[in-house]
Amino acid sequence: MKVYLLQDVKSLGRKGEVVDVNDGFARNFLIKKNLGVQENSKLADETRKELKQKVRQKETEAKLQKKLLGKLKGFSLCLKKTAAESGSLYSAVREGEIAEGIRRELQIPANLSNIKLKEPIHSLGSFSVRFAEKGESVEFQVIVEKEQ
Repeated sequence: MKVYLLQDVKSLGRKGEVVDVNDGFARNFLIKKNLGVQENSKLADETRKELKQKVRQKETEAKLQKKLLGKLKGFSLCLKKTAAESGSLYSAVREGEIAEGIRRELQIPANLSNIKLKEPIHSLGSFSVRFAEKGESVEFQVIVEKEQ
């Protein structure tokens, strides 16, 4: 019997593959435990469509990620903050504020979990910030100026 695997099965196959197994193994183990469905069933067709849709969605996410990283490369974000005469800020610049600045300046979604700061920024000046998403990262500048 040909079975379409709904999940990875050790020593048999990976999710989305069609494998040929004994009828008893298919009915008593794979289908009973929702690890697979009979290949010619309607559910297999639906699952195949779902799998294709997920692949397309991952491709579009990858394109958006490349576009986002391309826009951030060489980008500099200017933030105006109130500061003391000595140059220290009254309130530190954190990931959320940087993410909001990216959203405002570039009109692209920026998750604050993707912004990597070693520590919050407490003074005026130019700082290098890393933006990492799904294994790729790019550095950009955050310039903190005194608000007039």
